Order: sequence, then C-alpha cells, then structure tokens
Amino acid sequence: MTSDVSRLRTPEREAVRRTILGMLETTPATAARHGRLGTVEEPIPDLDFDWQPRPLGKVVTSRREYRWPIVVGAALIGAAVLFVARFFILLPADQAEARLAEYSTAVDEFASAIDAMESAASLTDPVAASRFLQAADDLHEVTRPGPPGILPFIPAGPVADVRAARSRLVRLADAADSIAERLARAADYRESSEDILAIPLLPYSAPPELVDPAAKALADMQSASESAAARLDDDEEYATYRQAVDDALADLSGLIDRYLLALRRATAGEALAAVAEIQALRDGTLSELEAVVSGVESDAEALIVELRRGIDQVRIVIGA
Repeated sequence: MTSDVSRLRTPEREAVRRTILGMLETTPATAARHGRLGTVEEPIPDLDFDWQPRPLGKVVTSRREYRWPIVVGAALIGAAVLFVARFFILLPADQAEARLAEYSTAVDEFASAIDAMESAASLTDPVAASRFLQAADDLHEVTRPGPPGILPFIPAGPVADVRAARSRLVRLADAADSIAERLARAADYRESSEDILAIPLLPYSAPPELVDPAAKALADMQSASESAAARLDDDEEYATYRQAVDDALADLSGLIDRYLLALRRATAGEALAAVAEIQALRDGTLSELEAVVSGVESDAEALIVELRRGIDQVRIVIGA
C-alpha cells in the first residue's frame, strides 16, 4: 500500500494522507484484522506519514507588520483624489466667485456711467460720453474670458451663475457698444464745432490802428476752423454737416475781406452785415450738426431703458 501511495501525484497523496489520518482518529491502532481461519490475527501497525502542520503566514502571525507598498500606494491614491477634488471642483468654484465679483464691479461702473450721462447737460457731454464708452469697453473686457471649466457630472454651482451672467453681460455690452460709440462721436463733433467759425469780438467801426488786429483775429479764427474741420472723421452719419462746414469755410474768405474793407472805409453797416453773414454760416453748420446729434440722443434715451433692464437682470443672476 505504501508503494501505491508513493506513486500518486502530490495533491493526491495529500488527499490520501488526510483520509488515513481521519481513519486513525476513529479506529484503534490495535484493531483486529480478519484473516484466514485458524490463524492468529495480528494488530495493524501504526503508519507514519511524517506529517507536519504548515506554518502560518506573517500577516496571520503578527499584526505589527504591514505591506508598505500597499500603504504607500493607498496614500498616493488618496493624495491624487484630493488634488483632483481641489483642481476640478473647489478651484473652479473659487474662480467662479472671483469672476462674479468682477462682473458686479463692471456692472456697477456701467450703471454709474449711465447715471452721470443722464445728469449731465446732455447725453453727448464729452466727459460723460467718454466715461460711458469706457464702461462699455470694460464690459467687453470682463466677459472676454470664458467661464471656469469643470468635469462632467460635477455640480456646476457658481460656475452656472457665471455662465448665465456672462451671457447677459455680452448682450448688454453689444447693445451698449453701438450707442456708446455714437454718443462719443457726437461729443467729439460738438467739441470740434466750438472751434469752427467761432467769431471773435470785432469792432464795426474803428480807427485805422485797430484794423490790423481785427484782421489777425479773423485770420486766427479761419485757421482754427480749418484745423477743427480737418479733425472730423468720415462717419457717414455726419456727411451733411461736414459738407455744410466745407461750404461755409469756402465762403469765409470773401466775407472776411468784405468786413475789413468796410472797417477801413468806416462803413459800419457793411461791416455789421459781413459779420452777420459769417454768423449765419456758423448757425447753418450748427443746425446740421444738431439735427444729427438730436437723433443720436433720442436713440440713446430709448436704449438706456433697455440697458437698465439688462443691468437689473445681471444683478439678479450674480446676487448683487
């Protein structure tokens, strides 16, 4: 039997050993074995399989020993999770809050610029119009960066507010752009018009020694008018006004000569008539300018109502 067991493969031998050991635990070692009749039964000898229990692993025998690669790997994974949470969840939220604060500041300045423009003498006041144009540019600048990016399936939170507020601010800035530029241009034209045909104080009758100073004053006025006209841009909306200015400057030289001749001849009536015609030229150009500027201001007044409504919507979104 021993030779038979030795021929078995190792797993099978182990199974046989366990079976025999189980039998030995329940069967006395001296149990009689049936033999032939008339023979003495001999006891079954003990079988020794040289069996020893397997030693337990280190993890079972001691709780003080750790698998450090696993511990270090778990720590690295935890750090990576914290980094991802900070970079893709907490950081976008912080950026969104900062962006909303920038939106609030830009909207407040824009609203303040509208207030200053409406409280000025006119909507085309140079200082107020320039401030309004700058505030509109700031709206475009603050909405240039897109909203912070976040991972899919992560609650948007304040990032969603940034998206909604930015969308409204872009529309608000686009609406303000056209009228802000028109108001600023109207203010520039009005400012330039102050130097066009601005008649100085002139005598209608004077001694000969005052003729040359009067001539110089008119020459300076003519030079200043031509310089101011040259500064006007080529905006189509003011084409009629520019043409009126060109025509007035073309007639100005003849009127100056008439005035100086009347002054030398001491004909006050002729001098007065010449100055009156120069003033009429100026009034005609200003009339053409005011017709355009009046239309710009009318459009601005209508748009300001919409702009204020847009400001209120943005403030609701950003919680201002």
